[in-house]
Amino acid sequence: MTQLVLDTDTLTLWLSGHDLVSSRIASTEDDRLAVSIITVEEVLTGWYTQIRRARDDVKQVRPYRWLQDSIEVFGHMHILSFDSAALHRF
Repeated sequence: MTQLVLDTDTLTLWLSGHDLVSSRIASTEDDRLAVSIITVEEVLTGWYTQIRRARDDVKQVRPYRWLQDSIEVFGHMHILSFDSAALHRF
């Protein structure tokens, strides 16, 4: 089965509602969508950083919402490992 592997930039565009990216992903079966564990780490680290930088509770609302949305999306996607086998593919 061929997978559509989303990198961090593409995933971010999709979560932001980018029309072209959203339509391409909408035409892909859910069980074919994947991200690497590296993408998961980059996205979560980005939201953690924004939460920590927020100066007050009001400014934390948006990054906490996006953090939650990201975790929910990852729960429906296949996550590709970064292991010794991955290192030898290239």
